[in-house]
Amino acid sequence: MALTAGALSLLEYVGLDGGALVGVLDSLAQTALVWTAATAVVALVPPLAGEGRVLRWYSVGTLVLLSPVVLLDGAVAPLGPGGDVVVGLGAAAFILVEVVWFVSYLWRAAARPVDPRLVSPGPAAPAPGG
Repeated sequence: MALTAGALSLLEYVGLDGGALVGVLDSLAQTALVWTAATAVVALVPPLAGEGRVLRWYSVGTLVLLSPVVLLDGAVAPLGPGGDVVVGLGAAAFILVEVVWFVSYLWRAAARPVDPRLVSPGPAAPAPGG
């Protein structure tokens, strides 16, 4: 997920505008990244499980709310002068909240011990000499 999101972001960074579809695919990859990472934390760090569930759905909500904005880029002209700026700042605020929340969530999860009962043991080591 991270590689896909990174590759799509790299297209925009180097100036290869892939259009609205690439923007939506990038948002979808980022949402999948947040969902899967938060799911792992929910499973392994029970004290942070409730927050992780909320974060996952916030990420999905951001995707659902902002995909039409990306797909209908330029369709906010009826809002008058500055309409693009208002919509852009609103979208940026949603994304900024998600990014800061996600990073801080992972930071706090990394500082907590994982319940060993929730982690499956790896394969057994081979017997010595055998």
